[in-house]
Amino acid sequence: MQAKIAVLPGDGIGPEVTTEAVNVLRQVAECFGHSFNFEEFSVGRAAQKAAGSPLPENTLEACRKADAVLLGALDIGQSKDEAMFHAEADRGLIAVKRALGMMVSLRRVRPHPALRGIAPLRDEIIGEVDLLLVRSLCDSVPGGCDEDVVTVVVDAACRMARTRRHHVTAVDLAMTRDTPSLWRTAPQRIAANYPDVQVDHLPVDVCLHQMLFDPRNLDVVISDNIVGAVLARQSVALVGSPALLPTGARGMGHMGVYAPVCGPLFDQAGIDAVNPIGAILAAAMMLRHSFNLEREAAAIEYAVDSALGSGMRTADIAVGSERVIGTHAMGEAIAAWVCQTAGQTQRSLRAEE
Repeated sequence: MQAKIAVLPGDGIGPEVTTEAVNVLRQVAECFGHSFNFEEFSVGRAAQKAAGSPLPENTLEACRKADAVLLGALDIGQSKDEAMFHAEADRGLIAVKRALGMMVSLRRVRPHPALRGIAPLRDEIIGEVDLLLVRSLCDSVPGGCDEDVVTVVVDAACRMARTRRHHVTAVDLAMTRDTPSLWRTAPQRIAANYPDVQVDHLPVDVCLHQMLFDPRNLDVVISDNIVGAVLARQSVALVGSPALLPTGARGMGHMGVYAPVCGPLFDQAGIDAVNPIGAILAAAMMLRHSFNLEREAAAIEYAVDSALGSGMRTADIAVGSERVIGTHAMGEAIAAWVCQTAGQTQRSLRAEE
């Protein structure tokens, strides 16, 4: 296939991690016979200086004409408080997603087998965990989504669940079954169109508890933007580092925006030390959700697991005497594994079918 990908490196570590993600995508194109055309555009601080806006209209227009967008990081105001810093980075991502008409935000949470020791939870809790958090991008007020938006989110979640474990859990702030909630009524109504998908409901406090103590029973989890942000923060505990997590967003068509979740991390920029895995897995999400290239996406994920399984680590995920390498070396290692794992990936997928 041919695809036009807009690349927005952005701020801080953004240029470094997007470079590695693009290199992995080039390797995928070579191994699987695709043609990906990459065009780079300015956002963030550089765009603010040059055009007077961190999101210039010409950049947004170019992104609208692309088949997908790969974003590095966007600074909208760095905070010294770590929790607030990640919240601000997330708001920067959401600003881009909304400007491009994205309606559904995605975050895949899959602990890597070789890294289970870095997560604060016990191995027996996070073993075989694979969550897809799906949240709406409507206004950030409780219950602020109208029924049309909720319907789009639920419908997308059910379709994605069909490619996974056929289970959708709707999560909201309602604490009793008698409290009316679109996130409870709409999923049950839409589920009639997906008889092969199990749909249930959890209040947010119960879901947070389950994510910490028995996350293996969760598959696709849907919510509004506020609840989804809370669940997204919790999800870091399952993998051990935000640098390992990708995020994506979809609108009504196939075009999507994909990025790592860790933000610009200015103190780690330019020293070849940051972890590129979140950006590389964001590229895998792009292949799966915008281009419907499941085998190619799985090849990247196998390549990441293979590199980590061989003992390679960036400094943020290294424990003890493990081999510590830089950003570029990790990206190169993963790219090298892509074609080696392509055959294995295809055999595994055929066996699952």
